[in-house]
Amino acid sequence: MKKIFFVCTGNTCRSPMAEVLAKSMCKNENVFIASRGILGNGSPASQDALEAVLRFNLDLSNHKSKTISKDELETATIILTMTNEHKDLIVYSFPEYSEKIFTLYEYVLKEQKDIQDPFGCDFATYMNCAKEIKALIEKIDFEKI
Repeated sequence: MKKIFFVCTGNTCRSPMAEVLAKSMCKNENVFIASRGILGNGSPASQDALEAVLRFNLDLSNHKSKTISKDELETATIILTMTNEHKDLIVYSFPEYSEKIFTLYEYVLKEQKDIQDPFGCDFATYMNCAKEIKALIEKIDFEKI
């Protein structure tokens, strides 16, 4: 089974939105998709993240943030981070997995660009973030991962 992990800071906004969006688009039953944080602590998804994905008829109401573990890094097929900083932090701590860690922009468009954190911003910012993530994930060929 292929395993994809989306990673952001606290696993309450960007990576959970990426997880549910990817799950809604991936039709391959042999692909496991999850989200994690650098500092996940069991918190629910932010209210605005819940509302943003609801606009796509998706649900984050049962989400609880988690920190990515060494075991998950080891078994992952690919780790897609929201920013270069997230990527750098993981690679610094676990250089042995650097070959399978990319930012979402880097993996999809070969660009060094970050998905900005909407935490603390207004709903429009969350919605724009969700749309940005969705547009990138739509370009992923889940059969080729």
